[in-house]
Amino acid sequence: MSALNLGCAFACSLFAQEVALLHALQFPALQRLVYSTCSIHQRENEDVVAAVLPAATAAGFRLVDPFPSWHRRGLPVVEGAELLVRTYAHADGTDGFFVAVFERSATPSGEGGAQQQQQQQQQQQQQQEAVEVLQQQQQELEGQQESRLKKKQKRAEQQKGW
Repeated sequence: MSALNLGCAFACSLFAQEVALLHALQFPALQRLVYSTCSIHQRENEDVVAAVLPAATAAGFRLVDPFPSWHRRGLPVVEGAELLVRTYAHADGTDGFFVAVFERSATPSGEGGAQQQQQQQQQQQQQQEAVEVLQQQQQELEGQQESRLKKKQKRAEQQKGW
């Protein structure tokens, strides 16, 4: 495989990581998203976080510290690097790892956040409407069952009288 093909495969893989993170951040019920790699490379770690951080913030997420007592932090190339965790094989007796945790804060910010809030409100309204329809259908079924039972009782009484 040529260096150009390897470079494209690497870049496409990183783009896919960013796309996957951005997609996951759109899940309405998501409260926490962990992005972890078995890598020490800035491009696979801090650069991916930096690429998705604006969208994450707009969706109401913030970086949080997954291991407060861990001593090694992210490279200072992204806002919130002190909340990122790194390990190095030569220094930590492990493989190289990276961890970033996005946690939903109270409310989304910005235009994207307002849109997400509106979508969540619409989903809640649709769920409420669905519950109301189901309750109405249940009442109708109960009414039909009651009506059938009354008819059945009436027929039984008529048959006794004959």
